[in-house]
Amino acid sequence: FATSPIMYETFDEYILSLKKLISTIEKRSNIKLTIRYRSNIFCDFDNFKDILYTKNKNIIFKNDNKINEDLKNSNLIISFSSTVIEKALYLKKPVALFSINNKFNYLDVKKNRNNPIFKFRFKNLEDDINYYLKTKKNYDFSKYIYQNKKYKFNNFTDYLVKEIELNE
Repeated sequence: FATSPIMYETFDEYILSLKKLISTIEKRSNIKLTIRYRSNIFCDFDNFKDILYTKNKNIIFKNDNKINEDLKNSNLIISFSSTVIEKALYLKKPVALFSINNKFNYLDVKKNRNNPIFKFRFKNLEDDINYYLKTKKNYDFSKYIYQNKKYKFNNFTDYLVKEIELNE
């Protein structure tokens, strides 16, 4: 019996995905990975860091409120499902969707060189990261950013838009 809808990862899936990401990034000295974590009933921040323990200095764990600073300084945002995806696209930062499985596809990802959204597959993570690194960084964000257009959304989306604009 599960209480979470299919669009969410279980905590175990989340940890397995991060372990795979960490083990892949540890092989590359030219990539810095910042993992942002929000403590919850399953695991506090210290235990979270212990579960994902790494000696690699290019992998950093954070749980402060400086997410906007990290977004602005990032070259790529990796997430499964989060409003951070929308914030990143608004800031014209490419996004990679990543999970242990493909049960939920947050955005329709078409593989082309101008699309700022990538799909990182669990079984092909290293190949997908290499593809991202080789891709020309000339992304088309126009279909993801609604600047100077009339918003005709429901209240939740209006809230998200205001939240993004306030945190610029």
